[in-house]
Amino acid sequence: MSRSKLADMSSRPIERTWSPLSQTVPIGALDGSTQLSISPHVRVERELSAIRRIHLGDRVISLRPDDGERVARLFDKLDGQRTLTEVAEDLEWSEEEAIDAAQDLYGYAVLNNVGDASVPPLLFFKHVAALGSSVQARLAGADSMIGSLMEGKPSRRLLMGHLIELYHVVDAASTHISPAINLAPNDRLRMLFCEYLADEYWHGRWLRKGLLAAGISEEELDRSDPLPGTLAVVHFLRIKSATDLLAYAACLSTAEAQGEGEVARVHRRYQMFDKDGLLGEDVIAPFRGHEIEDANSAHLSYCSEPFVEAAAIKRPHQDAIRSAVLLYLRTLDEQHRQVARFYGDPQGPACFRADLFD
Repeated sequence: MSRSKLADMSSRPIERTWSPLSQTVPIGALDGSTQLSISPHVRVERELSAIRRIHLGDRVISLRPDDGERVARLFDKLDGQRTLTEVAEDLEWSEEEAIDAAQDLYGYAVLNNVGDASVPPLLFFKHVAALGSSVQARLAGADSMIGSLMEGKPSRRLLMGHLIELYHVVDAASTHISPAINLAPNDRLRMLFCEYLADEYWHGRWLRKGLLAAGISEEELDRSDPLPGTLAVVHFLRIKSATDLLAYAACLSTAEAQGEGEVARVHRRYQMFDKDGLLGEDVIAPFRGHEIEDANSAHLSYCSEPFVEAAAIKRPHQDAIRSAVLLYLRTLDEQHRQVARFYGDPQGPACFRADLFD
């Protein structure tokens, strides 16, 4: 595929074959029987009788004094044993007040359901997507491979290693999107995942252009293998897309984004990647373009839509989806560590191959 053709495709208008519903369907509310506790990844700043800030990894929620005191009182009662109805009685609130106070905090993954109550599907998606975003931010700290790329002075080979393994992940997208098409329970979701596949299947060829521009040969790329960690990431998505559509969509939500804010973040990120001029625009452009195309195509909405028509999510399935997201992020973290180990030395082969030995 020619570079001009790729450029034309990257600027094409969005023509959906399915109707998005997640922005118009009510998100639903927690039930009074829900038992909540504070999520383990959350850090809380207290001042006297009030909570001033809640640290989530990717964001900090600042509370006004009145709200801070109200949330502090709520937190003191959320021991994982009381239901929201019982918490309301202890606080001398109405049940609606207790649910209202807990609802947004649950949506931000500040709180976690530890009882048997089911949760409305879109509310649960908001919760698990926020959980993924927060945990991902904690894993991508300054001492991580991504943190090193963004803040440190990486070698050209480490930068290239990151792009090579990203190429392998993107090039394999069709192998996990295709099973999701078969697993989709209705025509709308089948068309949704068909469109997602149409958006993604050619992006691997696009990224390959950037690697060739960096001086890697066609033969080197053809003979290259994904790092075991990269292969694990792809296999994880393949398994989930063939067995649990909601868990698959939740995992995808940790990588997909949309909107002008995300486009601006993509530009800043790739400016940081090439702040020392180690790669060049011909190398960077396809990778930046791929992420901008995904953001402009509102790929995050593809993740929420499978939850629209789902039934209320029972506790065992909640746990399975949460575990899938957390394990997926841990797998990504290990993949990043493998990239740093293999590509961290400025000297070494351009690409990983399974038959390489010292």
